Amino acid sequence: MRLTPFVLQAAAPDPDPAELALSLAAELHQLDLAPVEQALDALAAGLTQDTRPAPERLRALGEVMAEFASVAPPASIDGLLLDRVLECRAGDPLLLAVVAAEVGRRAGLELTLLSCHGRPLVAYVEDGHAVALDVIGDCPRLREDEQPHCHCAHQVAFAILGAVIERATRAGDLVTAIKAAELRLALPLERSALAALGSELLALRVRLN
Repeated sequence: MRLTPFVLQAAAPDPDPAELALSLAAELHQLDLAPVEQALDALAAGLTQDTRPAPERLRALGEVMAEFASVAPPASIDGLLLDRVLECRAGDPLLLAVVAAEVGRRAGLELTLLSCHGRPLVAYVEDGHAVALDVIGDCPRLREDEQPHCHCAHQVAFAILGAVIERATRAGDLVTAIKAAELRLALPLERSALAALGSELLALRVRLN
């Protein structure tokens, strides 16, 4: 995993979700990459030699993720920072899905980030069927009438930053809220969205001054 400046990661056409989330965290506080790598490798260690079919390996990943607690908002922004989530074994459901996808990748499982009925999922897709893992370790097969939404790394980062802005503003930490709002403008967005988000950033700056 590389620790690349967020603006460079955001400009890439298809960044890795975990790397983008890590670079986002590094913009908001000082972090050390080594413990992050060690934690992710340790989580994947028991899965790397698993040769069972993907659905069973996904269930094993769910057992690994059972070590983590889901932190429901409102909470501090720690649950939105990848390194803090790994350190505390607790985080926002979206960050837990990012962790699960990265641990799966390190164990040889290529997983897709999804959401269905508002809950973040990671899924293994084969022959048009998805076996999904939610962040509390359940592993249901999505019904054919369910329409989960796929999320790229940019969309995940957008959601994380929006949550950071909301929580930091609520806590009165306008400096962090402004930094997150600035980072959000680095993501590939339509011009109309950039204008609206730019206005939100300006409003935060006015409040600070």
